[in-house]
This record gives sequence, C-alpha cells and structure tokens, in this order.
Amino acid sequence: MALFIIGLCLFILAILGFMTCLGLWVYADATIKSDQEPLLWVLIVLLVPNLLGLLIYMLVGRTNKTATSPGKYLKLLIASALALIPAIVIFIVGVVGFAGM
Repeated sequence: MALFIIGLCLFILAILGFMTCLGLWVYADATIKSDQEPLLWVLIVLLVPNLLGLLIYMLVGRTNKTATSPGKYLKLLIASALALIPAIVIFIVGVVGFAGM
C-alpha cells in the first residue's frame, strides 16, 4: 500500500514538473519563432490532450523557421521527461502490489 501511495505521489509530481517545463519551453520558443502570442501557444499545448497541442504548435505555430531556438529550458524539459520513467515504474509496481493484496 505504501509503495502505491509513493508511486502515485511521484507520478503526479513528475507529470506536473513535465507540464511546467513544457509550458516554459513553448513560451520561450514561441517568443522567437511565432508571430502569435506565446501565451496562446502555451495554453494550446497544455490544454489539448495527448501532446497533440505540441504537434499543432510544431507544425502550425512555428512560422519563423529560420530563427534559432533559445534552448533555454530544453535540458530541464528533457530531465523532467526522463524523471517520468522511474515514477511510472514505481507507480506500476505499487498498483500491481496493491492489486495483489
């Protein structure tokens, strides 16, 4: 039971961290590569499910393709995405252990 709760908390924190880093990266990228308001793209990326909003931003929102990306939050975004892996594993182990009780 304890592993389930720990896994659930880690999973929620990892998701929140990933979404925060994704929003920061999109905002920094959209200020340079988009003609539209960067906050609009952050809302689209975060509110459209299954990372479909990120795909829409990459295909439609980046109108200035020749500008260089800031890369300001890219390492943080990658680290937060990698932090999801152990959080998911601990959560699954907790769920399996909880279901086996």
